[in-house]
This record gives sequence, structure tokens and C-alpha cells, in this order.
Amino acid sequence: MKTKLPQGWAVVTFGEITNARMGKTILSKELRASGLPVFSASSNSEAWGYIEDESVVFQRGTIVISARGTIGFAKLPRFERFVSTQTTIAATPLQGVDPEYLTYQLSNVKWSEYTSTTAIPMLTIAAISKLPIKICSINEQRRIAKKIESLFAQIDKGETALRAAQSLLAAYRQSILREAFAGRLLPQSSTAAPASLESAAQLPHDWTRCKLGDVIPAPRPKIPADPNSALPYIGMNHIEPHSFRLNGKDNFANMKSAGSYFQDGDVLYGRLRPYLNKVHLASFEGVASSEFIVLPASKSFAGNFIKYLLHQERFVQFAMNRITGDRPRVKFNTIADFEFWLPPLAEQRRIAKKIDTLFAQADQLEEEIRNALELTSRSRQSILKEAFAGRLLPQNPKDEPASALLTRLRKPSTPKQRQRKSAP
Repeated sequence: MKTKLPQGWAVVTFGEITNARMGKTILSKELRASGLPVFSASSNSEAWGYIEDESVVFQRGTIVISARGTIGFAKLPRFERFVSTQTTIAATPLQGVDPEYLTYQLSNVKWSEYTSTTAIPMLTIAAISKLPIKICSINEQRRIAKKIESLFAQIDKGETALRAAQSLLAAYRQSILREAFAGRLLPQSSTAAPASLESAAQLPHDWTRCKLGDVIPAPRPKIPADPNSALPYIGMNHIEPHSFRLNGKDNFANMKSAGSYFQDGDVLYGRLRPYLNKVHLASFEGVASSEFIVLPASKSFAGNFIKYLLHQERFVQFAMNRITGDRPRVKFNTIADFEFWLPPLAEQRRIAKKIDTLFAQADQLEEEIRNALELTSRSRQSILKEAFAGRLLPQNPKDEPASALLTRLRKPSTPKQRQRKSAP
């Protein structure tokens, strides 16, 4: 059902109220430290870099819309002059159309309806030109844009506070792990474990200084692809970064390459890009991506204890200091040299259980933060919906109707005006 337009409003096409053209082909090697700022199709509002070429330059007030890959992300650069890449559409609103108002309306579009169905999603000028745009008087456009900006600024403050709370929770988890592996998380029946590996003189009689390779002599072997396998498969994408959470799985029978076999109780460690901190304690038998090192369960250590050991910041930094290349990864022989204090098995289980409890409390708080962040996202969409239904602000009866603006826009132009309209 079509929504009734507010009095004095009209619906036009994007092509009627803008001059649009594709951006300029720019290679990363052309970027410089200074010059004209360059904007790409990424969802980042910051400049990609700078170039010296001024052959295709846009002025402040031109909207840059991502047209390849990430579709429809609209940004309004705050530079007087700038350049956009070939993966974007640069659209300059005609006189009487407020750029801020139009940018906000573009962020409320269902872009899949205007995107080509190719391997790489693509938005063309022909397609976006047909996009319906709700228009009102220039004064009302400006009032609406200003009100949206004000409301979004309030939401931004809330989001900043929520993300700061997320960072504090991450720091809290790491502090728990530091205390745990220094023997200070639980009351000890003997002398407390040393706070650092250098404090050998304080070593309690029931904690042992060792290397990871002393506890786990070797990882589980890889197995070849098997189209008849009934085992589940865990890929790198199935473990959330900085988390132990498993967000899905596949079937190993669907895989074309070898994988790392694991059993219930094994610890899976993501060796690719260790900074992602992907660690998981398996609760079933299966096969993981070969990008996982599978540490087999053992009677000498508790899987949960090793899981937390690998999750701590000190281990992440240890791994990061030993990798190189564009796709950095570590080998088992490398992480096998990681030193730590190993308590008796019963103590490992007590420590891991206490960490489980504290992390569960932190997880609950983080879930509440995620829900709050989702609410802020829905609030933005609600604001935009109300704004472009004409319900965000009361109308001013003294404003001219959109029909007057359209009459001027659709008035036949002179040769000089046509030349100006076709200019980049």
C-alpha cells in the first residue's frame, strides 16, 4: 500500500534532480600523501588517499554513492574539491535540492531492487536514475536534514558509550586470564604461583613451568577430502573472532581439500591471522579447516584450561611476533615454544570453571550491549522512515510546494544551462 504524501510534497526520480556520472579510474599506486582527496566505494566515510590528477574533480555538495561490491553507501565529502573512483557514482543535486537531505534519503533505500545480478553487485547510472525520491520545499528539506543530524548525534553518543563498554569488557576478560595464569584467581592451598615467568624463585611445588609443546607433543594429523564423509566441518568463518563461539558448520563431504580431524574435547586454534584470536573447544567429532591447529585432548591437561591459555593476550602477542607475510599464519612448532605455568589437573579444572563463570557474566553483559546497539540501528531507520513520510517535523504552511520547485527544475534550459548541467 502506497503511503500518502504530505501536503506540498512530490515524488520525482533521482535522475530528474541530480547530475550523475561515474567516478574516475584510479589505481592504488597513483595515491599520494597529499593532493585531492579520493573517495572509494567502501563504507568508510574517510578519504581513500590523495592524487594530483585534476582531470575529473567534484565540488562540495556532490554525493558519492558506492556502485560496486558494497552498493548504495552514500557519503557527502566535506572537502571543497575531491575525486571519486570508478567504483562510485558521483551525483550533484540540482539547485533547490539539499545534499544533506538527499544523502539521508539514499541511506533509506532498498538497493537490491536496483542492483544488477552479476558476480560482483553493480549499480548503474541508468538504474539509479529511476530511483523514486520524495521531495519537498528546500526550506523543509533543510529542517528535516538538520533534525536528523541532531537525532543521529544523540544516537552516536549512545553508541560510543556502548562500544566503550564493549572495550572494557574485553579488558576485563583479559584481566581475568592474567590473574588465572598467575595463580591469583582462586585461593591456593600452597604458595601462590608467580606473576611472571621470570619469578622462578616463587614457583610453588605443585605448579610446573613448561612449554606448550611439553604438554601437547603434536597436533592431530590432516585427513584427505572424502565425498562420502558424514562428519561435520568447521571452517575459519564458523568461529567468531575474539570469541570461542561457534556460529555454524558445514559437511566435510562438501569440501574439496584436506582438513584437520578433531574429537570431542580437542582444542581448535586458528593459525591464520592470530590476531583474530579464534579458539574453540570441540564438543563433537568432526573435521576443521586446515587453517586450524587441532590440539588433542589429554589426561594431563583440561581442554578448557588450554582454550583460555591460548585466548590470553600474552599468547596472542607471542604468536603475532613470530609471523610474516600478507596471509600471516603460525605453525605448531612455533607456538610449541610458548612458556607458561601449568598447575595440577584438578587445579586446572577449578581455574577453568571459575573463568567459565566470570566469562558467562561478561557474555551476558555483552549480549545486552549488542541488543542495545541493534536498537540504535533500528532507531536510525525509524527516524529516517518518519522523516521521509513527513512526520518528523511539523510543516510550515509558508513553504512553497514541491510542485513549484519541480516546475523550475523541468523548465526547458538554455544551451548554456544544458552545457553546465552536463559538466562533471
